[in-house]
Amino acid sequence: MFYSSGKRYGLESGCVSLHVNQARANLEALGSQAGATYQAASVKPVEIGFSGVGNTCGATGGVAVAIAGIADSLHEELRTFLRTFGSRLEAKEAALTVACERVTANSDQNLSDLARRLDARVSEQAHRTSLEHNAAVEALRASISDLRDQVAAGHMRVESLAAGDDWTRQLREATSALEHKISSRLDTVERQVAEGRAVEASRHRAFQDGLSKRCEAIEQRMSKRFGDSDAVLEQVTRMMPDIERVQELCSRVQADRAAAETWQRRLAACEGTPQRMAALEARLDGTERQTERVLGEHTQALRESQHAAGLLAARTSTL
Repeated sequence: MFYSSGKRYGLESGCVSLHVNQARANLEALGSQAGATYQAASVKPVEIGFSGVGNTCGATGGVAVAIAGIADSLHEELRTFLRTFGSRLEAKEAALTVACERVTANSDQNLSDLARRLDARVSEQAHRTSLEHNAAVEALRASISDLRDQVAAGHMRVESLAAGDDWTRQLREATSALEHKISSRLDTVERQVAEGRAVEASRHRAFQDGLSKRCEAIEQRMSKRFGDSDAVLEQVTRMMPDIERVQELCSRVQADRAAAETWQRRLAACEGTPQRMAALEARLDGTERQTERVLGEHTQALRESQHAAGLLAARTSTL
């Protein structure tokens, strides 16, 4: 659309220059004809004598009046054409302004829609990650509660031992079985955490790559649009004689560029989403460390119970 408008402006300016050149050529031709007529009229009285001087002067005055009338009509026609062309230029300028405003509104709407979709996608991803993290934490809590129940059952069994019975072998077997179960549980939890980290890292990379590609596509589209606007502005600057209107259009284009830079800053703020994902990963690491600390405390309690059971077994053996 901008290219066709510039093309029409070029054709109209060419027509104007053609008409102006034609008018100048007509004026020069009329001037040359008037000069030739004047020279012929000035020579003719010498040939025919003194009696024809009055007629020659009258013919010369009539030719001059005719030439002046033709020149005035040509000037009037040229002024009319220039006024018509000026009104056309004003109409084209208004149409170009409306088109620029429409393009700006469409670009702003597209950028706002894209930002809204990106925010919704980020919120959905964060919600999904929090749900998965909560599910893993619930499973870990369930395993810890089972472990606590087993430890309580072991305490009850130790307290219910009868004096004189040899429980050393059974206690050793129970201790080894419990240690094996705890180690297997810990290995399972560590493997699940590692798998979750790998999946989350792959999702994060895919999301970041997609976001960077979209941002590059948006930047290319915006640069292309502003390149077209610069080309149209340059054509209008060459064709339009009014410098103030050109400066007004330049100020509007600069305002559009400022709006585009504002949206680019918003897109850069949207690119800060990986930092949020890093914060979520840090929270997940903190939860894992807390889980390991709780498991260590339970392991320490189990060792203390084993030590108490050993003391009890020693006392029973001495009795």
